[in-house]
Amino acid sequence: AAMLETGVPADNFVVPTVLKACAGLGLLRAGRAVHGYAWKARIAECVYVMSSLVDFYGKCGEVEDARGVFDAMPERTVVSWNSMLMAYIHNGRIDEAVELFYEMRVEGVLPTRVSVVSLLSASAELEAVDGGRQGHAVAVSSGLEIDVILGSSMINFYCKVGLVEAAEAVFEQMEERDIVTWNLMIAGYFQNGQIDKAFDTCRRMLETNLKFDCVTLASIIMACVKSCSMMVGTAAHDYAVRNDLHSDRTVACGLIDLYASTGRIEDARQVFNAMSQRDPVLWKVMISTYADHGKSSEALKLLNQMQLEGMSPTAACWDSVISSFIENGQFEDAPSPTIYSAMILAVKTAAS
Repeated sequence: AAMLETGVPADNFVVPTVLKACAGLGLLRAGRAVHGYAWKARIAECVYVMSSLVDFYGKCGEVEDARGVFDAMPERTVVSWNSMLMAYIHNGRIDEAVELFYEMRVEGVLPTRVSVVSLLSASAELEAVDGGRQGHAVAVSSGLEIDVILGSSMINFYCKVGLVEAAEAVFEQMEERDIVTWNLMIAGYFQNGQIDKAFDTCRRMLETNLKFDCVTLASIIMACVKSCSMMVGTAAHDYAVRNDLHSDRTVACGLIDLYASTGRIEDARQVFNAMSQRDPVLWKVMISTYADHGKSSEALKLLNQMQLEGMSPTAACWDSVISSFIENGQFEDAPSPTIYSAMILAVKTAAS
């Protein structure tokens, strides 16, 4: 605005920069005003300005406006195509993104690596099988190298939609893998119930001189909970302690669930006690562990301790404690309905 007030016009280099800022801040009205200015300044048909408008409208959720600008472009660069593609992807319109991929191939325009990765990620989130497969096909036909980022995106997609064999094929083709790649494949095997393959992949990972991180351990421990495999679970716990990973919230919650699944409540409590930083999720897991095993008094004591340490119990914590007392027939020992109602009201008030 100050620039225009001084009589210096914004040109086709300044306008895209302003539109980028509007897109980043979500300033739809301001961006539309810039679009109007571009028309008055007769620079609205500049390919750089129009590409920026496509990007702006897409990021602000105005996909139809983005497509309107795109269709009106007298010429398009690869940036224009990819801006329209990202507009569809970011707004969850995978079918239209796939159609645009096809149009790009017909026009001989190569998508960028970012576009393909974005399509794969969106397809994984929305479980859009055709979209992800199209992204893989486009990557191959465009000659894109299946590097760590692209390969991991493919593995993540295939595992999310249950096509673990396809994920495995991508994994085995990759010449370079990082810890994220290994974790995705391991988690995919576990989620698909292929426990032996998951543990074999864990072994292969260690053989490459990579160490397990919190994500790896969390996957292993979760599998042990489902299979009640205490031998492997205890080994995972030992590994976590040796490598200073036991203080991770996800790992700790998994270990508490593991010990609780075999009735080793004191071991679960030791994991809880070892945590220097406890968030509401960790408190809830330990309280629920006591409640689920009929230890109503211990659950209530822990809930009281939670409050003494300045942490407000969630409604779920109170539900676990009250339900445990009722199921054990300890009606007289349970917190009174008045106290319970007051606590629930306090939790809801704090949340709002």
